[in-house]
Amino acid sequence: MNWGVTVEAARKQLQEKEWDRWDRLRKHLLDPGSIRISLKPPVGKQALADISRFHQYIKQWQEWHPPEQVEWETRDYHKIGQHRIPVALTLPNLQSLFNALGPEAIKRSRSWEKLFKPFLGINPELKNVLIKHLRMLESMPEDEIESLARVLPQIKKGMGKGFYSRALPISGINTKFIEQNATIIRNFLEVMHTETIQDLYQWLDCNETPSGWLIIRPLCPQTQTEMMGLPILKLSTDVLRNTSMPGTHTLVVENEQTGFALPQLTNTVAVIGGGKNVSWMDAHWLKEKSVAYWGDIDTWGLSILSDARSMMPSLSALMMDGKTYETGLKRASHENQPVKRMPENLTPEEKILFNQLLNAKQGKTRLEQEFLDQDYIFRNLTDWKAHS
Repeated sequence: MNWGVTVEAARKQLQEKEWDRWDRLRKHLLDPGSIRISLKPPVGKQALADISRFHQYIKQWQEWHPPEQVEWETRDYHKIGQHRIPVALTLPNLQSLFNALGPEAIKRSRSWEKLFKPFLGINPELKNVLIKHLRMLESMPEDEIESLARVLPQIKKGMGKGFYSRALPISGINTKFIEQNATIIRNFLEVMHTETIQDLYQWLDCNETPSGWLIIRPLCPQTQTEMMGLPILKLSTDVLRNTSMPGTHTLVVENEQTGFALPQLTNTVAVIGGGKNVSWMDAHWLKEKSVAYWGDIDTWGLSILSDARSMMPSLSALMMDGKTYETGLKRASHENQPVKRMPENLTPEEKILFNQLLNAKQGKTRLEQEFLDQDYIFRNLTDWKAHS
C-alpha cells in the first residue's frame, strides 16, 4: 500500500535503515540527533477507498508510547469529515531508538554501556574511538576487553627504549597482546596524549624487531673458525649490515637450497636465501671484499641483480649470462609474472638477455639455479675466486 505507514512497518524501517546499517548506527552514536519518519497519511480518496484501514491506521498510532513522539495534524476529508491523523514519527535521541526497536536493541545498548565504562573512566574523550571500533570490541572476549583497559594507563611515550616490543615492562597482559591490538591501542593513545602517532613502536622507542633473515655459510675451515666454528648462521638484515664477515670474498646467492650445495672456497663466506632482500649490500664492510652475486636467470633474477648492483656497483655477476642460459635451456621453464620494465643497473649484455627472456617463445623464460650442472657451477665459482 502506498499510504499509511503502520507501526510494524515503521519499526522495520528503523531496524533496516538505522540499526542494521553500521554506517548509520555509527553516525547516530557519534552525533546523536533525532530520527524522523514520514507516516505517509492518506489523501481523501485513499481514506474513503478503505475506511476500515483508515481508522485502524489512526488507532494504532494513538496507542504508541510515548505519545509525544507522534506528530498529528487535523485534516478535513470529503464525505468523512474532520480527523486528527498521524503524519510523522520523531525519535528524539538514541534511547528512544533502542526503545522503539525493542528488547534486543535495549540489551545491546546496555552491553555498550558496560563495555565503555572502564575506558571512559580512563579518559572520557575515548568515546569516539570506542564507537569507531565498536564492532571489533563487541567480538572480543571479555578478558581481552579487560586487558585492553588495563594496558592503556601503563603505556607511556618512549617507555620501550632498550626493549623489543614484546618485552615492554607492562603487567597483566600476554606478550603478544599489544602487537595483536596495535591499531586500536594507537588510536586510544592518540586521544590520551593528544598527538598523532604514525607508528606505535617508534613512539614507544622500541628496538626494531629483526627481519629479513639471511643465512650465512662459511665456505672454508678458516672462515668457519673465525665465525666461532659455526658451520651456519642466521642473521637479520640490520645485524648483517652492521657486522663484518670474515674472509676476503663474499658470495651472495638468491636461493636457499642452492646455497647449501656450494663447494668449498677459500676465504669465502656465502650469504644465501635472501631472494629480493639485497638492501644490506650497502654495508660498509662489504666494500673491502670481492663480491659476487648469483641468482636465477629470469626477469626477476636480473631485476634483483640490478638492485644488488645499485648497492655494490663493483660486484661480479655469476652464471647470469646468455652462455649459461643456453647451457641449461633444455631445463628452462616458464616465468608466470615477469618483470616488464627494464632494470636500470644491468650491463648491455644483461639487457639483451632480459629482453630475450621477456620475448622468449615456448615458455623457456626461466632457468633456476638448481638446474645447472654441478661441475659447471663449481668451475664458474672457482674461476671467480681465482681471478678476483
